[in-house]
Amino acid sequence: MDGDRQVQVGIDAGGEPVTAALTWGQQAIWKPIQWYGDQSSYFNMATMCELPDGTELAALLDVLRRLTEAHQGLRTHYVNSDDGPRQQVQPAGTLTVELRDCEREQLEETAAGLFDELRLRCFDHAREWPVRFGVVRVAGQPLRLVIVASHVCLDSRSMRLVTDEITAMLEGKPADPGPEDRWQAVDEANYQQTPAGSRRSAAALDFWQRTLTSMPHTMFDFAPAPPATPRFQSLGLKSAALAVAADRLATAGRISTSSVLLAGAAVALATISGRDSSALQLIVGNRHDDLRQRLLAPTSQNGMFHIDLGDGDFAGLARRCYRGGLDAYRFGYYDTAALDEMIASTGLQQGVRHDLAAYFNDIRGGQDRWDEIDGATFTRADVERLREQGEEVVIGAWDVQDCKFFFNVDRAPGQCLISVLTDTAYVPSPMAVLRGVENLLIEAAYRPVALAEAADLTGLRPAVRGEDWWPIESGWIRPQAMVEVLRAAAGTQDVAVFRAADGRLLAFVVGDGEVDALHRRVVELLEDRTDAVAPHQYHLCPRRPEAGDDLDAWSAVGVTRSGSGRIDG
Repeated sequence: MDGDRQVQVGIDAGGEPVTAALTWGQQAIWKPIQWYGDQSSYFNMATMCELPDGTELAALLDVLRRLTEAHQGLRTHYVNSDDGPRQQVQPAGTLTVELRDCEREQLEETAAGLFDELRLRCFDHAREWPVRFGVVRVAGQPLRLVIVASHVCLDSRSMRLVTDEITAMLEGKPADPGPEDRWQAVDEANYQQTPAGSRRSAAALDFWQRTLTSMPHTMFDFAPAPPATPRFQSLGLKSAALAVAADRLATAGRISTSSVLLAGAAVALATISGRDSSALQLIVGNRHDDLRQRLLAPTSQNGMFHIDLGDGDFAGLARRCYRGGLDAYRFGYYDTAALDEMIASTGLQQGVRHDLAAYFNDIRGGQDRWDEIDGATFTRADVERLREQGEEVVIGAWDVQDCKFFFNVDRAPGQCLISVLTDTAYVPSPMAVLRGVENLLIEAAYRPVALAEAADLTGLRPAVRGEDWWPIESGWIRPQAMVEVLRAAAGTQDVAVFRAADGRLLAFVVGDGEVDALHRRVVELLEDRTDAVAPHQYHLCPRRPEAGDDLDAWSAVGVTRSGSGRIDG
């Protein structure tokens, strides 16, 4: 056997190099890839294909050549520039294919090893094309194909398109559509710069801004607990009982099972936070037409979802989640950089840093029901037996993640697979969340469940906030945390924070300067804090009180300058 080696495939698509902005979907994933740095292989997309019998290496390499020449994204460099991140399409170059030879009994082990080898290595986007191919052979016969791509190049939908196209070409079927008719990432980026694209983005940003100003700025304004090691834990639950319950509720409400599961996740998150509303970002696929269905590029962005639990029952909440979810998905297509600017300006105006660290993602690709399940045919006793057969799954653990709560919905044959990734400092038990959602939906599938009892049915307990936390209109703050932020922002220890009779937070700071500048600095320092907001009003004073440290004593010192620091005063 030849062992490990590489095969070079020449690529020449013709034409000239092309440079364009990243698409909005690419921008959405580029930012966390940059944030994760040398751990960004976490986002790599990877799959392994079983090759048709009789596949010859030369034919396979020719297919990979044709595929790479047809799709610009597979031969693109991604770079940061003064004008923002850019994609640089290369018309020609060399594709390196890793080749592994092994004995038949070593096939699966060798393929798994190559899969991990290619998947666990970060991409050097400025110098390396964003896709890697590997082939495993037995007695000269290619039997497995490994494909690994940077997430800025492919998402799960476009990875399936790649594998389908490779299979079709190996079977001698023509590419559909032809290269000249393909919608490429550069086409998508150019469309997004048109007036039509700008209008869609503006409408989405308007929706986001309205939602941000009506929802809590964080779902995690409580004291963190000592975290697990590693801090971020992801667990899953495969449950046929949950699938039956979701199907029954969706059928009765004439809604999707996704909406039912979203309602369950919203109740769980609100319960943990001790709130009567829930705010999550929904992952929006953004493949709404035939062009984008065939686009080889990430299209997903985030949609903003906020729901007041209110009164009524869980079935009614699920119906409202259906309507609210449609709005979030509708307005999930926008200029990512413009959204970041809007969130920052809205936070400055409100005096908060929006902690959008909770997510819901249904990755079933539109397959909302289970062919094997008709919920109406299952009795409660049937479901209890199915519940006992549920399987708990360990997915992974990490020291670093950029979220606190990420609820996923996937499918398995005859089962619903839900998983949750949590920051254990704020959500210590991921499995408690999953079992809580399962129990809530099963109960609601067989009797009306008032929202007043929904929290108890999850078995989850609200965060405990001690006397050192103050309730305010938008949630809770810890006054000592606000003092810490003010001291850092003003560069002095002489500060005080009080809560006025009308609920407003008043800050007194010894010093001189501009209130607007102080406010901007305070909001900057709120990053990564969930226990503080900016005060509603700043009062700059010549000195601290000589006697007393209450509101009257500080007010008696005299104020040289006051203001909110907000744009409207």
